[in-house]
Amino acid sequence: MAGESSPEGALAGRVVVVTRRTEDASELQAALESQAAEVVLTPCIRHERRDLEAGAVAAVLEPKRFTHAAFTSKAAVECFAALLEQAAARDDSEQVIEDWHRCTIAAIGGTTARALAAAGFKVDCVPDPQVAAGGEVLARTLVASGTLGEDSRILLPQSRQARPELKDHLQRAGVAVEVAAIYDTVPEEPRQVAPFLERIAAGTPPDAITFFSPSAVTAFLGLTADAGRAALQSDATRIVSVGPTTSAAVRAQGLEITTEARRPGTQAVVEAVVKALPSPP
Repeated sequence: MAGESSPEGALAGRVVVVTRRTEDASELQAALESQAAEVVLTPCIRHERRDLEAGAVAAVLEPKRFTHAAFTSKAAVECFAALLEQAAARDDSEQVIEDWHRCTIAAIGGTTARALAAAGFKVDCVPDPQVAAGGEVLARTLVASGTLGEDSRILLPQSRQARPELKDHLQRAGVAVEVAAIYDTVPEEPRQVAPFLERIAAGTPPDAITFFSPSAVTAFLGLTADAGRAALQSDATRIVSVGPTTSAAVRAQGLEITTEARRPGTQAVVEAVVKALPSPP
C-alpha cells in the first residue's frame, strides 16, 4: 500500500470483524487479508429501495427543478440509478435521464464517485481524498466549487434514515436543498451475525471490530444484544471507526473508539486496524 503503508503481514494471527454490507466489503476484505488478517464478514445493515410511486421519490423524475445533485453513498447512487431504470418504461423517461446529466453532480468520496461513473454520470465535485469525509466536508466543497448561485437548488438522494449534516450545512450556507428519501436502511437478518456470535460462544472473540456508519453501530448492537456490547466493552476487542460521524455514534452508546481512520478509503481503514492492533513484541 502507498503512503503510510503497513508492513506485509502486519495483522498475522489477528481476527477482524467487518460490519460493512457484503457487496461493499470485498475491497477491504482483500486489503486486510493481504496483511494476513482473518476477516469475519458480519454485515449488519441492508438497503431497500423505495418504490418509484412513493411521494418522496417524485423529485427523481423532476431534474429540471434542480441544478445539482449530491450523493453521500454508493447505495444512494445504486438506488437512484435503479429508479431511473424503472422510469425507463414511462413516457419521456429518456429526457429525464438526459436532464440529470446536465446537472452538476457531487459525491462525498471516491467510492461514491466511482459508483456514479459506473452509472454513467460525470462527477463534477468531490472532496479532497486526504480530507476526512462527511456531510460538512462535502457541503464546504460544494460551496467553494463556484458552481452555486442564487437560483441553485440541490437534490440529496438519500436513505430515509440519513443523518441531516449535509442538508443542515448547505442550508446554513443559504443553499436551497431538497431531500429525496429513495431507500431505507434496515438491520440485516440475524443469521448474518452468526459467525460473530459463534466466536463469542466459543470464547474466541475477535481482535477488532470495524464500523462504517452510525446505522451499522446501532444495528450491530441490536442484532448481537448483550454478547455484542460485552465484546465491544472488552479489553480483548478493539473498535475501529471509519470516521468522526461513526465514532460519535459509538461514543453515544457509551463505548470507546480505539482508532479512527485518518482519511477516507480502504487503505486508511487498514492503517487504523494495524494501529489498533500493533504486532506483539
